[in-house]
Amino acid sequence: YSAKLQQHPPIPSRIYSQFIASLLGELDDFAAIANTFLELTFLCATDPLYGRDPAVQRSIQKRSGISLSERNPYRPTFPELLKKFSLENYFLSKKLDPSVKGLGRGLVEVQEVAKLLIHTYSGMRDREVLSLPYSCLDAEICNGKTHYFISGTTTKFNNGNAKRTRWVTSAEGMKAIQLAQKIADTIYSVIG
Repeated sequence: YSAKLQQHPPIPSRIYSQFIASLLGELDDFAAIANTFLELTFLCATDPLYGRDPAVQRSIQKRSGISLSERNPYRPTFPELLKKFSLENYFLSKKLDPSVKGLGRGLVEVQEVAKLLIHTYSGMRDREVLSLPYSCLDAEICNGKTHYFISGTTTKFNNGNAKRTRWVTSAEGMKAIQLAQKIADTIYSVIG
């Protein structure tokens, strides 16, 4: 009877540790190139010709009435931009298509990594992470140590009604939130 009462972790700790290490590796890989990746994202999102093939550029040009100079009739293609921004190795290592769609996919994947790390280092549920406001991260110094808190809302233990609350997180959780904020800054700058 007592043997049946022992609980086992839903995921073996060795596998869970590897999962966390993999997520942290992905976050670190992106953090190393985040500024150039997000700059390229901004350029491709704000200029409908940037990073597209010449045939696609001509089609967009005719549809939207964008005129290009005779000296430089086309914007750089995506492979040219990867070389210019030194992102070729990153796209190759992450198996991202060298195109604007691959750029978008890479951005979505790193957002998912940040989200999973926030879950991992805070214990938050899915909807709690998805509803976090932009300025959700707080830091407090107590006894010479910095403690990080995530401010958000939860419906747990409150009959389904939203209630303000805070979760404790680590430096890794803080890095994930800061990276998500950096991505949000780029998205906000594109859409206003």
